Order: sequence, then structure tokens, then C-alpha cells
Amino acid sequence: MIAGKGKEVSRNDWIACLLLAALTLIVFWRVGGMDFVLIDDDVYVYENPHIRHGLTGDGIAWAFSAGLLFQSPHADYWQPVTFLSRMLDIQCFGLNPGAHHLMNLALHVINTLLLFRLVRRMSGTTAQSFWVAAIFALHPLNVEPVAWVTARKDMLSGLFWMLTILAYFHHAERPSARRYALVLFLFVLGLMSKPVGVTLPFVLLLLDYWPLGRIRLDAANLRSWLRPIAKKIPLFLLIVASFVITLYRSENTDLGFGSAATTLGKVCASYGIFLGKMFWPHPLAVYYPYPENGLPAAQIIASAVVLGLISWGVLRWSRRAPFLFTGWFWFVIMLVPYVALNNITSADRYTYLPMIGLLIAAAWGVPLWIGGWSRAAGALTVALCFAVSMWQLGYWNNNITLFEHAIAVTSQNYLAHDNVGTAYLRQGRVDMALEQFRIALQIKPKDPHAFSKLGNTLVRTGKLDEAVGVFRDALRVLPHDPDILCNMGIALTQQGKLDEAMICYARSLEEKPNDPHVFNNIGITLIRQGKIEQAVELFLLALKLEPDYAEAHCNLGLLLAQQGHTAEAIRHLQAALALDPNLKPARDALEKLQRDLQLVW
Repeated sequence: MIAGKGKEVSRNDWIACLLLAALTLIVFWRVGGMDFVLIDDDVYVYENPHIRHGLTGDGIAWAFSAGLLFQSPHADYWQPVTFLSRMLDIQCFGLNPGAHHLMNLALHVINTLLLFRLVRRMSGTTAQSFWVAAIFALHPLNVEPVAWVTARKDMLSGLFWMLTILAYFHHAERPSARRYALVLFLFVLGLMSKPVGVTLPFVLLLLDYWPLGRIRLDAANLRSWLRPIAKKIPLFLLIVASFVITLYRSENTDLGFGSAATTLGKVCASYGIFLGKMFWPHPLAVYYPYPENGLPAAQIIASAVVLGLISWGVLRWSRRAPFLFTGWFWFVIMLVPYVALNNITSADRYTYLPMIGLLIAAAWGVPLWIGGWSRAAGALTVALCFAVSMWQLGYWNNNITLFEHAIAVTSQNYLAHDNVGTAYLRQGRVDMALEQFRIALQIKPKDPHAFSKLGNTLVRTGKLDEAVGVFRDALRVLPHDPDILCNMGIALTQQGKLDEAMICYARSLEEKPNDPHVFNNIGITLIRQGKIEQAVELFLLALKLEPDYAEAHCNLGLLLAQQGHTAEAIRHLQAALALDPNLKPARDALEKLQRDLQLVW
């Protein structure tokens, strides 16, 4: 089989494309009615002050700089193409979560069609190419990247991955500098979407073996590798640049390395987990906690044995079935950044592109063993994926169903308890929220987020003494956590212990200088101390640091209204409501000012 054999587009190909698009849309259309997810969607999308105004000059500059020239809490690594995509969504649809989800779906449909075209071009067969693309489109593991707005980076990475390989085949047919430049350009766009694309040059080498037939595996032809490798030196240089940028500027530089034995065990077990979920995708969850005592030795050994046997078999059959070699090592190589350079054992979205290798191996490997392609078996697997994905997507309807499902199918899932508590709190189910936060702390006693959420909820319900007790317990465990110190200051302010509150704020700023939330809270404390002018300066400083800080706009507007600066007060109150329409103090104050102005006129 060679690239270009399936270059012509037949009537059957068009029918296959229409059917693929229809099946994908039927399964995933419900995402248009889903909300943002409490994990990461807030930080990277709807509470990200740099993108919430859409495509602006400042926003575009930030997208290209964050993670490259400076670290940002709203960018875990350099991904300007992803952020520009989100800005475009906001420019067109605002912060409507359904529209953001539908854009993910649109990209998934495009990726599915590109995959069909890619495999069709590799093999020249429509039926098996359709099967590979259909399983990719409908596999339950791909529910997460489609239904989670934050996974836009996976969608875009997949888009440029497919386009780069298609451009590479185009270059392979008739090499030219212009065609190779297109390969480089698309590869860079993929890295600017998600740096996990660094594995692509290695996959291109696999494709040089099969289907292109440019290199051979036997020792007598090792020199055949030299020219293909040399041709990819520019791609490898881009890999080095991406790797340096990601490690140097990333907010998450803990790669999870322990001892060599621990790391190797985690890697083997992770491959085993992903391989198992490919063939038996149950149960699936939005988050899988890493076992506190590590992974069982039996699981690690079993995974290592299975991986070794599959690799041995693939190498033994490499001459007779070269597609097995390309497909299996596509899967292995593409998972390297996830299993070796990540402190999470597994996540469903990690298989989005790696699974393609296994699907290619299965599409041509199984017919080789059973004596031909079975349309009935292919249709049955597609139907099963269709049904299971429809079922799995139901858990993503809202945050409560999503995280309650995660609690049900995993154990000791502190993050799921924490987030389902937050979802309960948003619905006003305070007692249930408090229970979930307490469970999260029992599972992970040093979790600052659970401490803060528990304490802040107690403050909101007026249980100030209990809240202060929670924060004091937290500070015994995490004495330098800036957020806990800030929240402790809020509780002390409401208790009237203003001097103690100011000490907490000062300690918080020592750990996290220029935090606008701390300056806003200091301003509130200064008002209680009667230091009005200083409070105004603090609110202005908070807004200078974070112009889209709704609460600071509200507090400043309320203070200016008391001082008689009506026009400025109205401007800040309107800004607060534009950012948070549910901010009741701002709405009430604005309505009062507008009534007073009408009476004057």
C-alpha cells in the first residue's frame, strides 16, 4: 500500500464522508445544551480576563506572550492558536457555553473527515478507512475532548496533526521546497495549539516505513533511515524549541518523576490502562485520582508483560504486516508525552490521536487473521461505540451528574467531591456542599482548595467562628498558602478583628505579590476602619491589576456613590454588572442612583 493509491475521490467516498458527519453529529449534538465544566473552564475560558472581550489587540498580544515571555495563571503553557480560537468564539458568541461546545464538535467532525481522507489515501480502501474514522469519531474515550471546552487544544492539535500528515504525503509525491514549507507551517500551528504534537516527526518516520516504503527494518538497510531522518531535521529543531519553551515557562513543571523504577512502573501501567480502555471503555470518569500508595505491583507487571508480547509480535510480523508496526508504534510514541512527562496516570482525552494507530493496526490486522474484512463485524463495533458514547455523554449534562458519576466509579476522588460541592453551592444546597468539601478534606488533608471552599462557605452562611477555625487548621498544614491567608482575612474582617485581618492580608501579599483580590479585600477592611480615601486607592489598584474584576468595580462604585461622585459610580457599577449580571449590590445601587437622577431632572 502506498500514499496516493487512494487519492481519487469516488462517489462512495462522498457517501462515507456524509455518513461519518451525520453519525458524529447525532451522537454529540447534545453538547450544545451543556454548561461549562468546573475543572479548568473557569481559569482558561469564562474567567480569563485576557480573552473575555474577544479579539482585541491586548488579548492577541497576551495570547502570543503568555507561556513564552512570562508565566500566567491563565495559560498552563504556550498555546496561542488555542487562545485565539477561544477569543474568536467569544467574539462571535460571547460566553454562551453551548456555542463553545458546538465549536469543539465542529472541529471533531472536521478531524474525522480528515482522518478518513488520510487513511483512504494511505490504503486505497474505502470500507476499512471508513471504519477507522467512524470508531475515532464515536469511541467513548473521545466523549471527553468533545464535551469539555478546555479540550479545545486537543481538537486543534488533532486538526493540524491531520493536515500536516496530508501535506507530508503531498510532499512525498513530488518533493519541493514550497510543499515542505507547508509541512513545517502546519506543524508549527499544531505545536502552538498543544505542544504534545512533538511526537509527529517520529510518526512521519513510521509512515516512511509504511505506507510510503522509503525505509526498511532489516539490518542490511539501516542506511535507508539516514535520508528520511536528515529530511526531518527542521522538524526535530522545532521539537527542541517547543520542549524548551514548555518546560521553561510552564506553570506545571512537576513532571512526576520519582525513582527510575517508580517512573518505569507508572509508564507501563499507564500504557496498560489506555490499551484496556480502548477495547473496554468502562468505567470512564472526568478525573482519575492517582492511588495514594502507588499502583499495584501486579498491575504494573501484567501491563509490562502485555506490552512486551505485543511489541515482540509486531516486530516479528513487521515484514508480512508492516501496518502493524506503524499502527502499534504510532500508539506507543504518541502517548510518551502523557505517560512519561505527566504526573497524571490517565485521562480519556489523552487517547484522542494515539488511538488512531491502534485503529489502523486493527483495520488491516484483523482481516489478515480471519481471512478478509467483515462488514458485519465492522458495523457492529461502530454501533456499539455509537450506543456507549450516547450513554457516556449523558453524564456530561451538568456538573453534578458529571462529578457524581466520577465519585461512583472511582475511589478516593477528592477532586470530584470538591467540584460536586461547588455545583451544590451554586444551586444553594449549602449543607450538601459543606458535606462534600469535608469529604474532600478527609481524602486529601492538605488540599488548599477544599479548605478555602469549606471556610468561605461557612463565612457566607454566617458561621464565622467555625470558618476561622477551619482557616486556622488549614494554616497549620499550609502556613504560607496565600489564598488561605486572604480568606482568613475576610473571615476576621467580618468578625470585626480588623488588625488581625490586615496581618493576614500582609502575609498573603508576601507570598503572592500584586494579587488584586487581596487589595480588594484590604479596601473593604479599610472602609470599616474609616479610611475611605485609602480604600478608593486600593480598589483602583485592584482594577489596574485586573480590569475585569467585577467585585472591585462594585465596591468602588458603592464607595464613589457615597461620596457623591455619581457619574463615576454609575460607570463602575455598570462595568460590574456587565461582568457579573447577578451582582445584586451593584444592581440595587445602580437602580437607586438612576432613580435619584430622574427625580433631580
